[in-house]
Amino acid sequence: MLAFLLTHNEQPNAIPSRRNCNKNRNKVELKPKDKLDVFVYRDSEDRLVATTETPLATVGEFAYLKVVSVNRNIGAFLNWGLAKDLLLPFREQESPVRLGDSVIVHIGLDEKTNRIFASTRLNRHLSRDTPAYRDGQAVNLLILGRTPLGYP
Repeated sequence: MLAFLLTHNEQPNAIPSRRNCNKNRNKVELKPKDKLDVFVYRDSEDRLVATTETPLATVGEFAYLKVVSVNRNIGAFLNWGLAKDLLLPFREQESPVRLGDSVIVHIGLDEKTNRIFASTRLNRHLSRDTPAYRDGQAVNLLILGRTPLGYP
């Protein structure tokens, strides 16, 4: 059996997901004191979980994600590339989403619960500051939609 104990400043902090341990057992040979980059998040039971899987987006980023299930009591769940789907609560939906929809979301961190969530209420996360781009600089672009003036 393969087991990990993750620490930060010599204090135990998170447990790895069982799925992740089994998946990586055959891919990575680890020895005591080896270092491993992981993504840490809270599971549905409020435990810290670590994975070597990489989400499609992290806190503070925007992403185009697919709705994989809808729970009529709490909201929709999105595939963000991890075993645990990402919650898009009803209160964070600009308009209702349905199973199979793909939506542009902002990834946020709930300050009360420290859980990661998605929001389609994008305006509150857009900066109004003029960016300091250089002439000819490459940038990433995510088109949100068409306006009466055309595409922004």
